[in-house]
Amino acid sequence: MNELSRGKRWTWTEIRPDGVVGFVPGSNAMNMAQGFGLYLTLQRAVKGKGAVVPYPGHMHGYHAKHGDTFQDILAKMEIHTALHPETCGNGQAFNITDAQKPVTWAELWPRLCEHFGLVGSEPSESPQDLGAFVKKHEDVWRAIATKYGLNEELVAQQGWGHTQYMIVDFDFDRQMDLSKARSVGFKEEIDTAQGYLIAWERMRAAKILPPSEALDSLQSRI
Repeated sequence: MNELSRGKRWTWTEIRPDGVVGFVPGSNAMNMAQGFGLYLTLQRAVKGKGAVVPYPGHMHGYHAKHGDTFQDILAKMEIHTALHPETCGNGQAFNITDAQKPVTWAELWPRLCEHFGLVGSEPSESPQDLGAFVKKHEDVWRAIATKYGLNEELVAQQGWGHTQYMIVDFDFDRQMDLSKARSVGFKEEIDTAQGYLIAWERMRAAKILPPSEALDSLQSRI
């Protein structure tokens, strides 16, 4: 890229996110927010409001530091670099996550579960595989999908190996330094849990997840 852009009017920049949290209208098998949304919807439907849902990994992963990247933050960083080639171009690389301060699943998991009327807790002695739970209850998803006009095959299309990897197996400190992004004037941040909630609302609007007001009727209906 450096050779191709040398002497030209264009330049380029590399943007380095962590796991991207967001929504795409056509669904995406590697969308971890979609995977978590489907998993927690099924947990609510199967176990009911107020059910305890342990983090599906191990204690060291529960407390490992990371920084997810909400799609709007990523897009705004890309726009910022495009508008400031004089400070961001020439093949420079920039880390980008939701905030300079990293998060842990110990902080996020209870808040994500709460959005579905569930109680998120620390890992159990025998962690539950996300894909195995979903496969066991595919019939429940089909019933939900039929009632609300959703994709009946969505849980089968989701890449559960990737979802499991991102929340369970990616279990080491991997926080990113955002000082370079800050040095070129990009200051925007978002609360990581809020990024998930926005993504889920976009999925509901696109009929990927059932409407939030349906959560209270899921278990009684099934």
